[in-house]
This record gives sequence, C-alpha cells and structure tokens, in this order.
Amino acid sequence: MSEKIIPTVGRIVWFTPADHDGIGQLNGQPLAAIVAGVHSDTSVNLAVFDAYGNTQQRSSVRLVQPGEDKPDGGSYASWMPYQVKSAGIELPVVDAPALASDTPETDDNGDEVVDAEVRNTDAEQTPDAESGDESPAGSETAEESK
Repeated sequence: MSEKIIPTVGRIVWFTPADHDGIGQLNGQPLAAIVAGVHSDTSVNLAVFDAYGNTQQRSSVRLVQPGEDKPDGGSYASWMPYQVKSAGIELPVVDAPALASDTPETDDNGDEVVDAEVRNTDAEQTPDAESGDESPAGSETAEESK
C-alpha cells in the first residue's frame, strides 16, 4: 500500500475502541478524536471524545491507513471517508452495516413516511375579532405583533 495520508497535529480522525476499552460508544459508531501528537504515519496520540462528549487520551494508537486491514480486537484510529476521498485515494466500495437511522420509517400500509412529524392542519380555529376570519389559535396578526 503506497498511498498514505500523513497525520499532523490537530487533524480529526475516527477512533474505534477495543471491546475492553471501557470508553462510551453508541451502536458501534466510531468516536471523534483529535491528533495530539504524531509518532509516525501509523502511530498517533489522541484526544478522544466519547459518545457523550467527554474527553480521554490514548497514546500510541495505531493509525490505519486507507486500504489497510483494520486490526482484530484492538483499538485503532482511521481516516474518515471524506478525508480519504479528498486525498484522492480510490478505495473499493464495501457495503456498510445499516444503522437504525438508515432504515426508513413506514406507516401501517408499508409506505415510507417522508416527514415523521404529523401536523394537525385542522387545529382549533378562533374567529379574528376584526374581520370575523378564523385563524389558528394562538396566532397573531401583523398588527398585533407591533
């Protein structure tokens, strides 16, 4: 593998903790981390943000370069997909596991729900004192807002 992204202090990477690491993670998502120190192209010190925004430090973390295999069972850092793309590195397309947020919401008929928020357009109507027009309760006219 000859194409590498050179790590520098201040760059953002993804940190994937080992199972036994104990750092807060949600649904297997990688954690945000800032490169705090650089040992080599494949070893960095990180300030890691857990899934709740708390920071922890990790030293001498393996930085997996684009196209390299990820280590089995150990913690590692990796470049985000947009960073790899920005560096002009072409990688084979791999199907990622679907997250719960990737699954479209459906109604009782199995149709995809475009906007999950349901708005009642038949909200209670109150007559407008001046014109006799009905307007939604709690709304104000341009005159009232002055």
